[in-house]
Amino acid sequence: MRSSRGFTLIETLVVVTILAIVVGVLISRGPTKSATIDLTAASRTLADDLRHARAQAIDTDRPVRLDAAQMRVALARLVDRRAGPISLSVHSPADAARRDGVLRFNPDGSANGARIVLVEGHEHIDIAIDWLTGRIDRGTIARDPDAS
Repeated sequence: MRSSRGFTLIETLVVVTILAIVVGVLISRGPTKSATIDLTAASRTLADDLRHARAQAIDTDRPVRLDAAQMRVALARLVDRRAGPISLSVHSPADAARRDGVLRFNPDGSANGARIVLVEGHEHIDIAIDWLTGRIDRGTIARDPDAS
């Protein structure tokens, strides 16, 4: 008697067919979307743009202004990667009298100070800008306490 080693053609075709079905189902579902990943990417992009604006103010020895509309344009670069809309709000206590939502980076590195909040669904992340040093700090993702 000869011992049979390996797979028959039928067994191989069955395995290949099952793999093709699994791959087809995974591809048809589309990419996995996550608000946490989207907010992290958006906050990194925005923080990088803010750091760039601060560096530009120092380098050119001229103030640099950014308004909420310019920051929304920066976030629009992520439109293909987002699971849902990300809203942006600017809170600038140093310029509360102006209430114009404009961030100002000065040539000495300082800023008018602000807190930017990005929200997607029930999650949000804060970006803080220190008025004295112009330092930009990204917070961590937080979930609204009343979200189910």
